[in-house]
Amino acid sequence: GKDLMEARPARVASALLSGSVHVEHNWLAGGTLDSVRKASASLLSRQELLKQATIGKHNVNLGARSCQIIDLMSDDVWQILPPALMRVMLNLDELRIAVRECTCRPLLPSAELQLLRYSAGGHYQRHIDDGFGTADRPVRRSISLVMFLTPNDWREQDGGHLRIHPLSAPHFDIQ
Repeated sequence: GKDLMEARPARVASALLSGSVHVEHNWLAGGTLDSVRKASASLLSRQELLKQATIGKHNVNLGARSCQIIDLMSDDVWQILPPALMRVMLNLDELRIAVRECTCRPLLPSAELQLLRYSAGGHYQRHIDDGFGTADRPVRRSISLVMFLTPNDWREQDGGHLRIHPLSAPHFDIQ
């Protein structure tokens, strides 16, 4: 309910401030999740929107990141964004601002939102979200959010886990 949604920024902030990872299972569910999946699939089917991943002015090595990508903040996509994705993006921006208020961390001027689709065998190698191409920014990225739109019939053996590599602990997978 609404109380749980209002408590979300505090839960996220608590994890961030303790140096932990926060996982919010079922952030999207039911009909909302189905609508966002359909809207995402519709955008990803439009070949003219798919781009080579970049960081700043540098192309991302596709050996490190083998996926299809759409920059949701680009002008050509923003103008045609399906309502289901627009609502999610607005909710994410509200969460971003609320987490900033709870953590007192500065924010980038705008969110960087991408829609990615990995085919079978696709992967994203171990990396740090704030680094190459971002060091010259006045505000550095300190919070990253990943939202999986995995089909309901996903199974453990399908792969596609998010692996976290904490600085002072063994890696672990998010399921």
